[in-house]
Amino acid sequence: MKWIFSIALVAFSVSSFAQSKGLDSLLEHYHSQRLFSGAVLVARDGVIEYAKGIRQNEEDRALTVTPESRFRIASVSKVFTAVLVMKLVEEGKIDLDAPLGTYLPTYGGPGKNRVTVHHLLTYSSGLRNKLDEHGLAPYQTNISLDEFIDQFCSEELVSEPGEHYAYGNTEYILLHKIIETVSEELYQAYLKKVILDPLK
Repeated sequence: MKWIFSIALVAFSVSSFAQSKGLDSLLEHYHSQRLFSGAVLVARDGVIEYAKGIRQNEEDRALTVTPESRFRIASVSKVFTAVLVMKLVEEGKIDLDAPLGTYLPTYGGPGKNRVTVHHLLTYSSGLRNKLDEHGLAPYQTNISLDEFIDQFCSEELVSEPGEHYAYGNTEYILLHKIIETVSEELYQAYLKKVILDPLK
């Protein structure tokens, strides 16, 4: 399976690649080795010095990439979710050692009173990750977050919480709901208020 990688910002010393030709050469090298396809933006002191997109392959014009192309950020959003949770911890609104049922009292999964916020943050909840079994299909359903959690994030425990690390999406979808419940705001509104607007 071919992946398109997007680099929103390349932070490195531009001394040897400050000129466009140097960056063009570097990108073409990685592209020719099938090691890179996507968009690159280099900025210094708020000034864009270089922006270019490289398509996945020359044969498929539909996959043309430009500096304006949009990419699905997928699990990159988990970083924002973790920061929002820790912001609520900092404000004393979330206790990392509290079970998820403290913040989601209607949650119906067996981990309600055993899985903590800390377990969710560290992928050590022990919850079966049903989402991985269904690929992208669950994310293409037109259901509410609560319905999504009931259908895909309320599975049995396959290991004792805290015992094993197992990367998946289930934990961070539950954290998404906890953020909305505790902040009393939609995730996107709280993200904008706490992270995006302050950082401009």
